[in-house]
Amino acid sequence: MGTNIGEALKLAAREAERVPSPANPTVILLTDGGSNHGPDPVKVAAALKGRDIQLDIIGIGGSPAEVNEADLKRMASVVNGQLRYWFIESSDALVDRFEALALREVR
Repeated sequence: MGTNIGEALKLAAREAERVPSPANPTVILLTDGGSNHGPDPVKVAAALKGRDIQLDIIGIGGSPAEVNEADLKRMASVVNGQLRYWFIESSDALVDRFEALALREVR
């Protein structure tokens, strides 16, 4: 089998679109960036962003060089000049990032 990031993004977008009148449809992808099966995730991400679905991408793994950052950064949305990509090095940093994302939505 393999990691199918492209199909996962499509599924997440379909679910996001089921929410009636979402104020800011957002998909959060937590990944090492290694997609070895299915449609090209960079192309799928571009299509989703073209439909005004925000993509927040969190890279996890040994180091930024090991997570395919080039593709993950291309996949991530840019909102108000800020790239919506983060590399996370620890479980504490991951919790902090999810809390920041949740608090942004609450405000």
